[in-house]
Amino acid sequence: TPTPVAATASPRPTPTPITSVLDLAGETTLAAAQAKVEFPIRLPAYPTDLGAPDKVYLQDLDGPAVILVWLEPEQPDQVRLSLQFLSSKVIAGKMGPKIIATPQVHDQLGLWIEGPYIMVARSGDWDMIRLIEGHVLVWAEGDITYRLETDLPLEEAVRVAESLP
Repeated sequence: TPTPVAATASPRPTPTPITSVLDLAGETTLAAAQAKVEFPIRLPAYPTDLGAPDKVYLQDLDGPAVILVWLEPEQPDQVRLSLQFLSSKVIAGKMGPKIIATPQVHDQLGLWIEGPYIMVARSGDWDMIRLIEGHVLVWAEGDITYRLETDLPLEEAVRVAESLP
């Protein structure tokens, strides 16, 4: 008689640690990202010297996600700020964040979170883990959740968020 083979679950892939937002996959152009998503990619008007993002990433995190990155002009390997447009409400878990304040952003309740904490994003069969060390302003407008990662103080971060057209 044949020997029965024990059923085993498929192993889940090991989470990929990402040390910087600059290490994300899916780098593209602003125009290409806008052509692939159904929501507007809005650029902040503040600070006035910000200009267009230096890096743009498009990812599928159980829905389209666009990550815009501005670099420090004097240190192009350092992130000045990162603005994320997340179309899925269930893509990230946070382990250990410290909510410092609940500011208003365009009359919507936001969260001002202080690092360090670990963010885990899941999509299909993969996990991504990233250590967030600075501050993050999180708010939602309609079906989009915004995450502004920055070293700016809270008042300035809200000003950046509210400068989105």
